[in-house]
Amino acid sequence: MTPALIEKFRQAGDAKSVAILNRILTDEVGHVEFGSHWFKFVCGEQGLEPEAEYRRLLGEYYKGGRPKGPFNRELRIQAGFSVAELDWWESGG
Repeated sequence: MTPALIEKFRQAGDAKSVAILNRILTDEVGHVEFGSHWFKFVCGEQGLEPEAEYRRLLGEYYKGGRPKGPFNRELRIQAGFSVAELDWWESGG
């Protein structure tokens, strides 16, 4: 869910869809935040560096190499992603 999509509905005057999409966006941030917390916790328990482990797991399981942008940095940081992770995503390197 992207704020840009919400804005399109807002411009079209569809307040009901805007409210629904805002709820979905809020829920998504919360779900990602929950997952980020526990991923970092488990990495800590196993003595793994979370960002390195995240990259390793993406390489192993994500067939596209890495997620493609654009990314809403503000919301992803709010959800527990680090600036370094987002920089890595956006760098394509």
